[in-house]
Amino acid sequence: MEFSRDGSRLVVAGGLPDYNLTVYNTELGVQLRGIGEKLPDKNVKKLLFKPDSDCCFALLADCGFFVYEIEQVGDYDDREVVVSYKLKCKSLEQNFVANDILWDKQGRLLVLDKVGSRIVIYNTKQESLIEVGQKDLPAEPLAILLTQTQLIVSLADSTLKWYEYSLENEGNKKDIGSTIGKEPEQEIVNDKGAFSHMVYNGQMTKILATTADNTIFTIPAEAQCEEEEEEQADALGREGEVVVRTKPKATPIRLGDFTTSRIVGIRELPESTQAVTLSENKEVCVWELINMRQMSKFVLRTQPTCLQIDMRGGVAFIGCMDGTIHVLDLSDRTNIRLVDIIKLYNNPITNIRRSPEGNMLVAYSSSEKGIYLISTSPIDKFPVIAYLPLVAKACSVDWYQPESATLKIVALLQNSLLVCLTPPAESVRGLRMELERVPATYSVVDNHMKHLLCASTGEILVTGADRRVKKYEAPDMMYMDINMQKPTLAPAGEYPGHGLEIQCWDISCDAKLLVSGSKDGTYQVRMLGALGQPKEGKSHLSLIHIS
Repeated sequence: MEFSRDGSRLVVAGGLPDYNLTVYNTELGVQLRGIGEKLPDKNVKKLLFKPDSDCCFALLADCGFFVYEIEQVGDYDDREVVVSYKLKCKSLEQNFVANDILWDKQGRLLVLDKVGSRIVIYNTKQESLIEVGQKDLPAEPLAILLTQTQLIVSLADSTLKWYEYSLENEGNKKDIGSTIGKEPEQEIVNDKGAFSHMVYNGQMTKILATTADNTIFTIPAEAQCEEEEEEQADALGREGEVVVRTKPKATPIRLGDFTTSRIVGIRELPESTQAVTLSENKEVCVWELINMRQMSKFVLRTQPTCLQIDMRGGVAFIGCMDGTIHVLDLSDRTNIRLVDIIKLYNNPITNIRRSPEGNMLVAYSSSEKGIYLISTSPIDKFPVIAYLPLVAKACSVDWYQPESATLKIVALLQNSLLVCLTPPAESVRGLRMELERVPATYSVVDNHMKHLLCASTGEILVTGADRRVKKYEAPDMMYMDINMQKPTLAPAGEYPGHGLEIQCWDISCDAKLLVSGSKDGTYQVRMLGALGQPKEGKSHLSLIHIS
């Protein structure tokens, strides 16, 4: 989205299902009729209104850059509102891949040519885009900033260069080619990598910049105010004004890291103000929550799916797409180390759940008919305790220990069964058990259930395609006594859910709160003793963890 300079119009590059361009009159709160062109590319990187106009904007996409003009094609109605508009698109016949675009004060468009390693300047006032200047650069340009008299460009060779940028009158043809200075006025090098995005703060005293590895830097700058020369002001047809020139005062200062990938796991580390996160870009990060700074980062070699930690917060267990569990040492929060890789499946690990005492983990894959129990003891080097086969593939698995009862495992199976398993005794641990030897009881649940949670107070909660939250008693039947032809017994409790399916939920450690997030962009908070009275809020959650 992008607002015009005066805020009177808003242009939106839409996503699914249509990928249309839409323009709104923000003062009247209405959409401009007649505008609904398809985007030239689904991946839009940038939208920019022309500084002195609310009728012209530029669009940067993977396939190139485009300039759009908003034209009136209808009369005014009774409220003096134009009835209809259309968009006029200007583009190059042979577009090139651009990394960034920017308007100058004269309404010329500066484009960073990725392949040609140059800055190209276009006049957009004519019927077509006309090149009026260019500047060859020593490396691929990644990002650009502009002050009144300076152009700042970030290059792929990790340099940041300040060039003189003269806003010459376009009628002065002899100076068209010298718009950008031949040599840089200032130059700094960032030994941590090239800057892919940059922005000035309001006072122009520092530049905030980010690198491709998701690190953010601040570059202190010194701003100097100068009076514009009278001859130059007359040539540009305006009165003299104060011109701000900047130069770097120091090398880039690293502020910290951030993540732009979806978080697939998050856990607070016990007895600290720190947390560990796992993201789709394979990064495991430890954060200090008080000042929101990243303490350390570890990059996995395979795609992660889930995260669990031990009770002390010294070890992280990460399930991966290749069926392995990567074990990371977090005892030194500033230096994450890989200490072990445990191979379990040939399919992705769906989730890892920790037992209430913290001495065991249960890991499962929704593509496999069996679950693994793993010790969390670093002394024993995290051995696999047992493999427990199942009669069907598991949708969801959790530990079950109501009050002081015997510890069990409850699994929700894809054939609409709940199964309650007893962990093996010490004498048979380490063995791959046969299905007939696994102590198990079963019960039937409603069809198309997907998610399971067990509370320490004894509640077994499931949810699925019908969007309801359902409470079931512990399974108590033998498998041979299950008759799938008979109607399913009603759950012990059934409560309203969300407008769409629940995709994540969690129970607080004190077993008092249940929080759920749905595909409809809402979350609900319930007391476990009053599941039928949820309090709803709006937030697009894909992951929930309650400390």
